[in-house]
Amino acid sequence: MKPLVLPSISCQADVVQYLSNAIVSQLKGLECPSIALGIQWPLAASAEDIAQWRQTIQFPLAQSIAQSLDARIDFEQPALWLTVSFDAKTVSFQWLPLYVRGHYTKLQRTIAQTRHDCRLCRGKGCSQCQHTGKTTKDSVQELLAGVALPYFGAIALVFHGAGREDVDVRMLGSGRPFIMELAEPRYRSKPLLDLEQSINQAFQGKVQVSKLCFVPPSAVATLKQSQHEKEYEALVSLGSPADVGALYPFLNQPLAIQQRTPKRVSKRRSDALRSHAVTLLSAQRVDKRHVRIRLRTSHGTYVKEWISGDDGRTTPSLASLWGVACACAELDVLAILDGN
Repeated sequence: MKPLVLPSISCQADVVQYLSNAIVSQLKGLECPSIALGIQWPLAASAEDIAQWRQTIQFPLAQSIAQSLDARIDFEQPALWLTVSFDAKTVSFQWLPLYVRGHYTKLQRTIAQTRHDCRLCRGKGCSQCQHTGKTTKDSVQELLAGVALPYFGAIALVFHGAGREDVDVRMLGSGRPFIMELAEPRYRSKPLLDLEQSINQAFQGKVQVSKLCFVPPSAVATLKQSQHEKEYEALVSLGSPADVGALYPFLNQPLAIQQRTPKRVSKRRSDALRSHAVTLLSAQRVDKRHVRIRLRTSHGTYVKEWISGDDGRTTPSLASLWGVACACAELDVLAILDGN
């Protein structure tokens, strides 16, 4: 929102009503449940003058604006920060973001969680990305933004997820927790059930959301720091026929594994050796060269690499336990455990 430029403004008591009318007029039609008001006093002002003006200008002005907008004064988490500059003769408006938490399910294997710019053109568009500027056509972030931004009258959406799955991995079950951070929303109290229904109707068979609720900014850090076990189902491709019964002794037996950073992500993540836990829950033959397994893992486990062994970077792996070359043909997240 652009600053309001005023033709004249001085530190006199009668400026209160003038500023209040100008500010309230600028905010007409916008939802503003709470405000905080800051003043940039003239640089040449003395401490005594500023102390007096706080009593005769700042406090009455904040009260007048709040009363006109039917808003409360809140210096902890206001919807809007107002800053009046007497030297610049401006009023600036800083809308604080709106945060909406929920769960999403991803039902296709071609949808990323967030937008990724093409590495070659960096989002500008080129022949490699078919002039889209992106590595994938759709992302959960972009799909939700297409509905949520106009719904709240916001200008941008930042997506925060409790972890992420690969583009070719479906997110099923009750979904993955996430938070939408909406920048400069014009409307802050619209019913979330209507938004949820609009998203689910627009993206049937692609992405669905549930449990939408408003949360404070601190919820983002809590989400990012949370660690959850997960349950997966994988279709495993075998290098040669093998007896699935050889896996039965390992069922429901927690395995301590060591994983080095996988080769496929080594360019963007530091090389490190990490300890994880994997429990194989079931194994069922599909045909001579395919087996479907279910497993539970600790937070941060690379499941595809546990299946293949990643050329010895993950030990023990399904391939090493079974003594046959294995590859992950399909992968689904079935549950984020304790994901609320």
